[in-house]
Amino acid sequence: YLGFVPNPNHPSTVSTGVILGNGNLVLRVYYDRFISTINFDSAGGSAVAPIVGKYGSKITLPSDPTRFGYNFVAWSPALPIRFPANNLNVTAQWAPISYNIMFNGNGATSGSTPMQSIPFGTTAKLHANGFVRSGYDFVGWARSANGPKLYDDGDNFTMDLAGTTLYALWTPSANTPYRVEHYTENISGNQFVLRETTTHYAMTGQVIT
Repeated sequence: YLGFVPNPNHPSTVSTGVILGNGNLVLRVYYDRFISTINFDSAGGSAVAPIVGKYGSKITLPSDPTRFGYNFVAWSPALPIRFPANNLNVTAQWAPISYNIMFNGNGATSGSTPMQSIPFGTTAKLHANGFVRSGYDFVGWARSANGPKLYDDGDNFTMDLAGTTLYALWTPSANTPYRVEHYTENISGNQFVLRETTTHYAMTGQVIT
């Protein structure tokens, strides 16, 4: 019988006898309910101990496992309401949690880069930098304001944290414009008149002499 196992040691068992002419011989076989075990594979989550019970008895569900970066979805195959007629192995199903990347302009004078959401454990290309800093060139992203640089613009990013902030890194521009105004003295010697303004380019922070 499904879900039952013979118990030859039951005290009322009658396993042998002589068949008489009147046909009154009755043999008795007793069956215990199968004791089944449900084993849990947490698939990377916290351990869940096996549960044991008699076939047909009601199952008390264990606490759900936990796993960093994921929400527990269900067991597969689904847990029955009562202990089955055989042992059962189930595996945890997980859904990654989406975490946010915040982008910090780190001294930017204009522009913005929108927040980016990436599911934990997955990889996506970073949003293109939208920040601008006058006199500086964008060189990449870091996880702290002072670097070091970890990502170039548009690099792949694997979400391995519960969210993070990336900071723009800047280098002085070699093509920052500056002007030189040229004044000449008038004939009376009491005034200087602007004759010409010229535009030049140099590195931001450079001292012009």
